[in-house]
Amino acid sequence: MRGRQSLEDDERRRLAPWATPSIEAIRSDPEESEDDLRPAFQRDRDRVLHSRAFRRLKHKTQVFVPHLADHPRTRLTHTLEVAQAGRTIARALALNEDLVEAIALGHDLGHTAFGHTGETVLKDILAGRVPEVSLFPEVVAAAGTFKHNYHSLRVVDLLERRYEHPGLGLTDQVREGILKHTSWSEDFEFPLPNKKGLALADACHFEGQVVAVADEIAQQTHDLEDGLRAGSVRLDEVEALEIAQVVIEKLGQEYRKEDRRWLRQNLLIRGMISLFVT
Repeated sequence: MRGRQSLEDDERRRLAPWATPSIEAIRSDPEESEDDLRPAFQRDRDRVLHSRAFRRLKHKTQVFVPHLADHPRTRLTHTLEVAQAGRTIARALALNEDLVEAIALGHDLGHTAFGHTGETVLKDILAGRVPEVSLFPEVVAAAGTFKHNYHSLRVVDLLERRYEHPGLGLTDQVREGILKHTSWSEDFEFPLPNKKGLALADACHFEGQVVAVADEIAQQTHDLEDGLRAGSVRLDEVEALEIAQVVIEKLGQEYRKEDRRWLRQNLLIRGMISLFVT
């Protein structure tokens, strides 16, 4: 059976010079077992996957309320699609796929129950802009403001409880990628429990940047598909978009001769994903 050392050796041969190898992983709470088969970022991926916060994503809205139909995306299915797109891009660029997957699976652990609308409302409540809701001053002081990427970091650093120490004990590289998958600032008013290892003044490593791109690709395409299925947007409206015209031109007669609406729709969405990823 191949052990961790063998996998790390393979990784060094395979990864590009600009990638992040597992041997460079930094963990504040080292618990590495000598007989563990997994490199550091595989361990992080598994820790996220087994967390309670990950399981809760199945009940969180992406855009369309999931209990009204079987097929609209939830925050969980969105997360899986981000991980899939991220691994594809990482493989093409010879980056660390395990690091990308760990970040992707954890990037939305702190998201609200009602998508970005819920995020905005929660931020307004904490800022005192919702008179119908009043909070104790100590609650506001402890919470600061709200942004889901910061709260995702608080979830993995503090709120999850699986070990003697608070949080999941993830590597700094995964923690940094979770925070930086969307906009961040050094002086954002959010009480992060541990800023060590986040390099707040710097851009994220390449694997983290891949997750940020994969996140945009996934949400732009699957939200559009869900909108088409729900009837919130018409196919002809989408076909008129400049980016859709590029895809239709690439598909050629395969698309133009297809008269089944559902298949045209699927061809268009698949074509968009392929175009964005490549």
